[in-house]
Amino acid sequence: MEDKGIFINQEGYINNLLTKYNMQDCKIKSTPIDSGREFPETDKPDQNLPYRELIGAFLFLARISRPDISFAVNKLSQYCTSYTEDQWVMAKGILRYLKGTANFGIHYKKNADFKLSGYTDSDFAGDQGNRKSTSGTCFYLGNSLITWSSNKQNVVALSSTEAEYMAVMWRD
Repeated sequence: MEDKGIFINQEGYINNLLTKYNMQDCKIKSTPIDSGREFPETDKPDQNLPYRELIGAFLFLARISRPDISFAVNKLSQYCTSYTEDQWVMAKGILRYLKGTANFGIHYKKNADFKLSGYTDSDFAGDQGNRKSTSGTCFYLGNSLITWSSNKQNVVALSSTEAEYMAVMWRD
């Protein structure tokens, strides 16, 4: 029996990005970003790299149908004014991940249970430069993801408990 509903997928958009950045024949990567990787900031971004344009495309993907890249995009978007070849290589790593997962998306089932549930988590002092934590939240209607976010906290937490509390209480 076919499971009816709506499936949101941006495979065509991803394939266009891969072609635009000459990554259509790249090797596939199993994760969007390597954990714990930090980059030094620079006052002179490499203007020859279309870094900000690619990050903007990733932000669109992450917001519409790809919550799995939200953390990686959030991390790399912090360098939009001070990017180097290192950040560019990591951004291309997200493209390599997307190549292997281009058909991923979000499925909203027709006859789903409409129970609302939400989850949140945070790291503690995950940013080695300023010791700020990162919070992630997601909300489901039944089994369907309806909204998600990943953001650096505005204040430095003094403990993992405080970071978790701020993740629950944080609102823009």
